[in-house]
Amino acid sequence: MKACGALLAKTLVKQEYYTEGFTGECVKKLGMTLPDKIFARSETGVPGSASIGRLSALKASECSAQELYDMLSKQLHKPDTAPEMQEKIRAVLEMAEKGSGSNAVRGTEYAGIVERYADNIRRDVISDILLMDDINNIEHGPVLKMADTIRLKSMKDS
Repeated sequence: MKACGALLAKTLVKQEYYTEGFTGECVKKLGMTLPDKIFARSETGVPGSASIGRLSALKASECSAQELYDMLSKQLHKPDTAPEMQEKIRAVLEMAEKGSGSNAVRGTEYAGIVERYADNIRRDVISDILLMDDINNIEHGPVLKMADTIRLKSMKDS
């Protein structure tokens, strides 16, 4: 299910880019805040949240992690959701809530979907870092070294 893979990418992979490796170091240097975590809602899901069926009209990449989480929560408790699908959704929601890390996704049926989203997420995180560097430069806040900025731009373009 596309929504499951998209949720895992947005909650696990994005968090790693903000906290680990070179991008994580840049985030720390700039004093950036981490992306919002998802909030587990009531057991019945969120009344008024879009249903999974709406993903045919929406692209999963256009939905926030919270919207995807809410859609999956709602789907989980629908009476016509097959038991095996309920198990999958429950497992995905649990991984997203715990922030298990992208290693937990490797080898699952969602690995391919997560990989496809990972490049876009990486580019978005790098764009956020470069934007924050520009803002901090204007506002006399902490900025990155020129070599770091060049490396980020190179990573974004590759």
